[in-house]
Amino acid sequence: MEELGCWREAQRADQVAAALVRVRDELSPESADAISPILEHLDATSRLLRDLHDLFPIHRSRVPIINHYLTVILPCLQKTLRDMKAYLDCEDFAPKTQWNLIQERLNNQGEMTLVNRFVMYVDYLVQVVRLLSSPSDASATAFYTGASKCYAYRGNCGCLFVVALRSSDVCDRSAIGLKRSSKINPLLRLYWDMDIGESEFAFF
Repeated sequence: MEELGCWREAQRADQVAAALVRVRDELSPESADAISPILEHLDATSRLLRDLHDLFPIHRSRVPIINHYLTVILPCLQKTLRDMKAYLDCEDFAPKTQWNLIQERLNNQGEMTLVNRFVMYVDYLVQVVRLLSSPSDASATAFYTGASKCYAYRGNCGCLFVVALRSSDVCDRSAIGLKRSSKINPLLRLYWDMDIGESEFAFF
């Protein structure tokens, strides 16, 4: 079932990318330039998810470890892709309007731009692929153990986020006092801004 979750989101990323290419071709060069980085990271996201899909049968013993990380990132990625697709698939809107709505409504969720959000997704998935294909079970287990103790990973976009988040922590805004904290983890903030519920963690 893990393979199905990754494959499904890879297909969704490809669909969003194809729709964005259509929109980009209708826009001015300036607007088109803003879409290109998103397309680049959509392509990388799709490739990494397909890599995971292909690696699961080879490293079956590590699947429980990988599931821990995928249930953190996949609901957020899925919601982002679905939200983008909703605007891109609406034939009532002209391409320029579709892009403007995406920019207006999705470009500051979690206090990060849409481009930086995809940078975070790609960086996160790179680490998951590395963990799954690690040459030894010992190193994979060590990585997992450290992450379970709030191992922090800094992506290229400069966003510090905790890899090992439990679904209950993400869904409970009062968890460990984060609701009252001014230094809320960016990934948690993104979950809350996107209003992702606990039911959306049932991925596999």
